[in-house]
Amino acid sequence: MGRTPGAGPSENSRESSVIRTEIAALRLRAAAPSLWKLTNTHDTAWRGAAPELLRIERPADIDPERRPMLFVHGVEYREESEVVRDLILPFEQSAGLNSVKDRYDYYFLSWNSLLFTDELRQRLKSSLTLRLEVFGRGVFAWRDFLADIERRGREAAEYLAPFFSELLAASPLVRPVVLTHSIGSYVWSHMIAQMARDGRLPERGPGNWWNMQAAVPRSAYCPGGEFADVPRVYNGQPDATMMLWYSRMDFILSTLYLLAKPGLAMGQFGSPNRHIVQRDITRWAGEAHGQNRIVDGSGHYFTRVRQLVRSESSAFGLV
Repeated sequence: MGRTPGAGPSENSRESSVIRTEIAALRLRAAAPSLWKLTNTHDTAWRGAAPELLRIERPADIDPERRPMLFVHGVEYREESEVVRDLILPFEQSAGLNSVKDRYDYYFLSWNSLLFTDELRQRLKSSLTLRLEVFGRGVFAWRDFLADIERRGREAAEYLAPFFSELLAASPLVRPVVLTHSIGSYVWSHMIAQMARDGRLPERGPGNWWNMQAAVPRSAYCPGGEFADVPRVYNGQPDATMMLWYSRMDFILSTLYLLAKPGLAMGQFGSPNRHIVQRDITRWAGEAHGQNRIVDGSGHYFTRVRQLVRSESSAFGLV
């Protein structure tokens, strides 16, 4: 049967324009990055207290006597409380750092890494048809969505670089521990590569980096790759160590990332550059990607890799 003459556009035709509308809105989104300190990590992680957050403007706000831990989150974050709940606290509890709570301060970069507009997010909650539309026809647009996330990630990296440069200069005897997850690894890789090219990194190195489930092209750390300077920084300087973790079953990197990029993700298959210290954690992490997982009974990513986090924390000198 045909559509009744004079009637408005069908629901299906309206939904088919959703993807085009979202892509058009991408260029209007800003990363809006900011730096924060979680001032009561121990009480929040181990005693159930509400998180207390302090916005940090300059490295002068950082205690030079305590080792800074800096977190950079991945996709689908906008609120600071989400970063604390989904990334910092699961790490703290997995690492078991409650016995050394006086050694560290926890900081994190917050930036708008949402894939969709608020309007579409609300509509997705109430319409199964629309969800099928977005995740069905939308597969052909993932390249545009990821490209915009990377654009905002570069904005966040440019915001973070002057702060990090000043931090290293202000605390020459204390090297930070950095933990990045998913597209957060893209942010950090971009920043380190740019700082290396500009000569803004100190000779002693930028500290320890835990590179988890990197949403970064697998060849990015190889000669000629997008971030070829990164392994030279972390393998060629004292006080500079990178540990790359990957899981071959990661269901986000093996589906959505693969649809958006012509190649494989480093967080799924590791790097071909064998000079990089890396670990295949498929046995423990399985298909989980942060809080996203298919098998719910096994828990989220940090629950699954708790044993490895604790052993690696010791290797990094955290405990």
